[in-house]
Amino acid sequence: MEPFVGSAGLLLNAPRSRRYILSDINHHLTELLLAARDHLPELAKEVKKLFRPENNCADRFNEIRQIFNTELSGVKKSAAFVYLNRHCFNGVVRCNRAGAFNTAFGRRSSVTAPLEELTSLGKFLAGATKIETCDFEQTLGGIRRPSIVLMDSPYLPSEDGKTCFTGYAGTSFGIDRHNAIANWGVQLSEAGHYVFVFNNDSPAARQLHSGAQEIHTWPAYRKVSSNVATRGMAQEFLAVYRPR
Repeated sequence: MEPFVGSAGLLLNAPRSRRYILSDINHHLTELLLAARDHLPELAKEVKKLFRPENNCADRFNEIRQIFNTELSGVKKSAAFVYLNRHCFNGVVRCNRAGAFNTAFGRRSSVTAPLEELTSLGKFLAGATKIETCDFEQTLGGIRRPSIVLMDSPYLPSEDGKTCFTGYAGTSFGIDRHNAIANWGVQLSEAGHYVFVFNNDSPAARQLHSGAQEIHTWPAYRKVSSNVATRGMAQEFLAVYRPR
């Protein structure tokens, strides 16, 4: 189970399971996952139409972003989301309070359509996968069988200013939400589940997850920032809650 599925990068690198429950509060992401699973040929066709050299410019990017936010739906909207994500600044998925995609153009010299990645994603999601758009607490409250839960939520601000992932759905993800994640970690482990929680390594994160049986840290390169000075190496954090 992954209630912050995002780009599905963590999911695709996890061990295979017989059944997956995936959710995210950002409906653009979950709709893309559904399109890749249920309408892969059509999605790939629409993506190929958008990934043309003449579309790799600020004017076309802004036009497609405007259409994405106001007119498109279904598979065409998911294809436009792929285009925006690959052509925007640093690949950052950012929405305003109204839920509109508002990341600026990235000015890359060339961009390749991720057709192989979409095919792999679609095949991975085929079969026993439930995908839904909802808050993480709604997903966690629906657990009915022993599960492995991965939570890669928006991060706490890091002390060195190199945080790269603090929210993307147009709403704030404050300390109350992080407290809720820590409480769910304890609650689910007591109910017999494994829970893995990712964050920045900081005294605040360690205090929040003091109920975890294990804490692991490792260096990771942060490249998503408009300020070059805040890019570079930072410490990642993993809290492991085991069944009690």
